[in-house]
Amino acid sequence: MAAGSQQQFLTVTRQPRSPADSGWMRLARATSAVVRPELLAIATPVVAGVHAAGVRGAAWALVVSVSAGVIPYVDARRRPIQPGAKSPQQVGVALISILGGLTITGVAVLTRAAPQEVLATHMALLAVAIAIALISGWRKWDISIHSATTATCAVIVFQEFGSPLVLAPALALLVTTTAWSRIHQGHHRASECLAGLTLGGTTSWMIYHLIT
Repeated sequence: MAAGSQQQFLTVTRQPRSPADSGWMRLARATSAVVRPELLAIATPVVAGVHAAGVRGAAWALVVSVSAGVIPYVDARRRPIQPGAKSPQQVGVALISILGGLTITGVAVLTRAAPQEVLATHMALLAVAIAIALISGWRKWDISIHSATTATCAVIVFQEFGSPLVLAPALALLVTTTAWSRIHQGHHRASECLAGLTLGGTTSWMIYHLIT
């Protein structure tokens, strides 16, 4: 084959890279997968419970993890909806599950069986979930659950450990990267992510501060 023909063949068969296959898009997708709201709702209560009361705190934190994380995650996996979308059924299952678990942890805290930090984490997750459901249903505004949950969990961890010099930059990077990933994938507008960060951060701070 002549050199000119070979070069033409290589030029024709080389396919341009799709924007969906770019490195930034892969990073955005990986970030969204790691900070799934259900996964954060599983890990954060355990971290707070262990730091507050060791093994006892971890045991009661599992109630929060199952009701606020495991059950909504399993339900989300069995509902084939478009990525980035939320169905009313999915939100309803999450709220019912969190409420059921909250009843258990509430009684446990009242009887001094569980630490207050576990209840505070549970109530913060529930309050943010209810706020998102109400705003999404009333205003038809698709607030970013990823952003809201990441901010909620970041504020809980920050208040529990109380080490701003160590945690503040890392947590700020986490919530910022989460919001960027949702915007970059086209799942949310910047205003929807900002609303989620503000809602999750302020709500969790007030509840955690009042209870603990």
